[in-house]
Order: sequence, then structure tokens, then C-alpha cells
Amino acid sequence: MKSKTKYVILDRTLKHLSEKNTDPKPTTSSLSKEFKTDYHVMHNAIQQLADKGYIHKDDVTDPDPQYHGDVSLTLTPDGRYFFSVEGGFDSLYKKERLDHTWKIVSIVASIVNAIALLVLSILAIND
Repeated sequence: MKSKTKYVILDRTLKHLSEKNTDPKPTTSSLSKEFKTDYHVMHNAIQQLADKGYIHKDDVTDPDPQYHGDVSLTLTPDGRYFFSVEGGFDSLYKKERLDHTWKIVSIVASIVNAIALLVLSILAIND
């Protein structure tokens, strides 16, 4: 999965939880159905958000074996801050892309600089 797609799913989840913080609490299975995403992809995204401390998970007993490990979700204050103030994963993705672009530009500038020095040295020797 591309990082942009992953970040979109993570941001949509945080946005959904910040807007719909009511009972019944959203579950992994309900979000996967609503977002039309595979349950296992959503489960992985939920685990990542929980590992970062952005959401809190509570176990749900679901008789359907397809949804083994289903959890109800609550947005934590850290998650609300990250999404509302810091811009969420979209902001993080843009920062990563900018850093990547900057690395490429600096490499190209170094190569151009080296070629220019080489050309100037050859011209100085030939004169």
C-alpha cells in the first residue's frame, strides 16, 4: 500500500472519530464497511493509531469470525490535537514529500557543482 493511501485511511479514521464521538462508539468493522476498505487493512490502521496513542481501543465481542479482534474506538486528546492542530497525517505526508524532494534537489545540485568544477579545471588546464 502506498504511503499516501495509508495516510488517507488514517486521516479519515481520525476525522470520523473527531466528528462522531457519540454512542454507539464506532468499531473497526463499522469503519471498514463505511470506508469500503478491507477489514484487515482497517484493523492494521487502527493498530497503528493505537500504537501512536491517538485512539483508545475497547474489545468488542462479535460472533462473526470474519471480525475477530473487533474493537470499539475512542479518540484520545493526543489524537484530537494531532488531527486538529498539527494537520494530521496529510501534513505529515506533505512534510515527508518535501524532505524527499529537498534531498533530490540537493543531490542534483551537488552533481552539477562537481561537473562545473571538472569543466572549469579542464578549461584551466587547456589554456
